[in-house]
Amino acid sequence: MNIKILLVDDEQDFLEQSKLLGEKTGEGAKVDITTDPEVALNEAVEKDYDAVVADYHMPEMDGLELLEMLRERGDNTPFIILTGKGGEEVAIKALNLKVDGYIRKGSDPKKQFKSIVDTIFNRPVST
Repeated sequence: MNIKILLVDDEQDFLEQSKLLGEKTGEGAKVDITTDPEVALNEAVEKDYDAVVADYHMPEMDGLELLEMLRERGDNTPFIILTGKGGEEVAIKALNLKVDGYIRKGSDPKKQFKSIVDTIFNRPVST
């Protein structure tokens, strides 16, 4: 199955590694990346993604703000939040905004992308 993912994070290295890993998976993923949440808003509207994955902590707009803006525009694309520092407050806010997945960032990019794909396909997240 081919999937199209928009990945938004302020860490360029993480984005590039995730794109490479994602496009090498057996899932046939096509991964578009951006460090700019404003670009992500436009891309999400213009392209038909199977999922948007965004980091929670970003300088101009956090991932939950991005989710909220997409939902206000009527975009119901499945949305996954990544966070390395999120706590209960972030999780509650994410759930209230009807986030589709909540993943804690790890240090292994390969495992991280596998968790993203598992979440998109509603499979148990492997660790």
